[in-house]
Amino acid sequence: MVNYFKQLTLPWLIAVAAMALATGLWYHFEMQGQQRIQIQQFSATLQLNSAALLNDKDQQLLKAQLNHIRYASAIPLTSVALYRQSGKLLAATDLPPALQNVRPALPVRNFSLQQVEHQWLALQPLTRYAAATDGVLRQPEADNNYYLLLLFTPETEHSVWLIPVFIVAMVGWVMLLLIRGTLSQAAQRQHTDISLLAHKLSQLKQGQLNARVDEELMAELLPLKQAINDLAVHQAGQHDIAQQQLKQQQQQVAQVQLQTEQWQQQNKALQLKVAQQGRAQQQRFLSLQQLQQQGTALTEEEFSRALSGQLTLMQLELNGEAASAVPILLTDFIATHIVVCQQLLLQRGIELQLIEGAGNAGCQVKLPQLALSAMLPEMVQLGSRSEGCSELTLEVRVVQQASGTVLQLSVTTDGEGMSARVRQLLNSNDTQALQWHESDIAILIAVKQQLKAQMSVQSLDGLGSTVAISIPLPELTAVGHNKLQHILLFEHNAAMLTERVQSLSAVAAHVAGCSDLAELNLKSTQYAYDRVVLFLPEPAELAAWQQLTTALAGRSQLLCYSANAHIAIWRAALTVAVETTPFCLARLNNIATALTSRPYPHLLVVDDNPTNLAYIRVLMKTQPVQLSTVSCGAEALKLCRSERYDVILLDIQLPDIKGTEVAIQLRQLAGYEDIPILAFTAHALEDEVAEYLQAGMNDIIFKPLEPAKLQQVLSWCSLGETDDLG
Repeated sequence: MVNYFKQLTLPWLIAVAAMALATGLWYHFEMQGQQRIQIQQFSATLQLNSAALLNDKDQQLLKAQLNHIRYASAIPLTSVALYRQSGKLLAATDLPPALQNVRPALPVRNFSLQQVEHQWLALQPLTRYAAATDGVLRQPEADNNYYLLLLFTPETEHSVWLIPVFIVAMVGWVMLLLIRGTLSQAAQRQHTDISLLAHKLSQLKQGQLNARVDEELMAELLPLKQAINDLAVHQAGQHDIAQQQLKQQQQQVAQVQLQTEQWQQQNKALQLKVAQQGRAQQQRFLSLQQLQQQGTALTEEEFSRALSGQLTLMQLELNGEAASAVPILLTDFIATHIVVCQQLLLQRGIELQLIEGAGNAGCQVKLPQLALSAMLPEMVQLGSRSEGCSELTLEVRVVQQASGTVLQLSVTTDGEGMSARVRQLLNSNDTQALQWHESDIAILIAVKQQLKAQMSVQSLDGLGSTVAISIPLPELTAVGHNKLQHILLFEHNAAMLTERVQSLSAVAAHVAGCSDLAELNLKSTQYAYDRVVLFLPEPAELAAWQQLTTALAGRSQLLCYSANAHIAIWRAALTVAVETTPFCLARLNNIATALTSRPYPHLLVVDDNPTNLAYIRVLMKTQPVQLSTVSCGAEALKLCRSERYDVILLDIQLPDIKGTEVAIQLRQLAGYEDIPILAFTAHALEDEVAEYLQAGMNDIIFKPLEPAKLQQVLSWCSLGETDDLG
């Protein structure tokens, strides 16, 4: 770029000089042209004003006038001379000798201008007209024609034409400096850009990844910039590939190391397990030897129970966490093992109560069967250790928790509670220090470890104890089962009634619970239930119970349960079967698969009072009835044409159609010839009763519908057949 400037400087100076010279010459000739014009204009003025000059005959005055003309000229006038056309000089002012002999071509008729030695010589013809006596100018005479010789000496002011020359020269010089500055900046930027590119190339050579050129460069360097960026991208891609390969290799190495560590840990765990199993087997053999030594002091059943416990414990310890899980239907599992649990407690005179959660019905869990089968009887066995225990409650529930689904098993007993040693042993995880008669504790600890369960023990002196185990359920499957429609339940214990209602709600759509014999009598007549489950209280009012159970057995499937202490009395007093085995949900499920449940009767209430309808909905909410409500007769007729209702409670005073007219139209519909239609009114005189009867109504229900009157409606729902008012 600098060399280019050096090569350009001389031609530029020559061009500037030529421009300055051309400017000076142009200005010089322009000035000459302006002077010629001024001289011509001045000469023309003299021709117009020549009358006074030519009429003057005095030589001195004529010369004075010529001097006046000389000094009045804007252009320096050196000499002025007046000639006749014949060439005779009349007057002159400072006529140079060189011009005294000048003789122009005569006659001088036109203005002429010529340059003589840096001076301008102008010839201007003049004419004097003869005086007119009659007011008319006459043609000039030949001797009356003159001409002026004017010698101008223009002053040449060099500063005048040198100024534009200087300006042109200065402009050229400034332009030269600007070009030089621009070229210097361009050269400096080019040097900077080249240094940047060199630096980036050096970074690429060293393998750096941030070698992209993001700065703005000169247009000439853009291809090189693009090439460097492409090279940087390629190098970054290669680096990423290399990094990925290195990362993969590191991951592979880490996996190999992890596998090696896992193998080592598994090997150590296996060695530890083998050692533990060896010690456990040795301990079991010692326990079996102790049991053999004590065999003569034990009954056959006690010896068999202790031997079975030791063998179960040995099998659990051998299997450990490797025991395979199998699908187990929870309700069937409980029904199978509850008999074993009851037999254990019968020997000690302890009453067994079983409570199953609503989530147990149709629930299939996947757990090691040996562990689960061993845990349930051993928990019952452990609970019976409490001194003074007379009643034991076993609860089995499937519960949803924040951490997941768990199977909760708990044994609650009355009496004095567990001993401190038993609580201490349960809170430890060591089974090797336990004696042969503590196999139930050892089995629970082994099952807890195998199933990764949580165990809690609570015991208060004089208030009994509770042992609870929570088992996580990684796999839970819902198994479909037939659901009953309505069950009637009796339980004299209010707390147990609530628990059993919740439990039975899993297998029935509606559970009617009661804890009083009078309430049971009332509810038993309201509807023919699918199942009736009675947990008989202490024997009392045996005749009433005998009559009620006989009637219930004739209408529904009846299940009766009694405590062991009262079983003989109840079996002697009642004509139905009374069971001692604790009630379990599997019993209802098995019955439900063999029978088809009846649906709830469908009741339609027609009333234009929203308060009455809201109150009826509240009353019917807990009753075995499907309820529909409308507020006018037209809607009632429309619904009855599309659906079938078992009972219709019909208001008499409706806003659109009178109730009796609605009843007449209903009797004309197919399927409603014998459906019970009940008049719903606040009053009914004898003639009104006759009108209702004539319209086809079956009974009268007086407003408001109180709980006592509700039984009248439910009776019609239970019967499901027509009857007359009479």
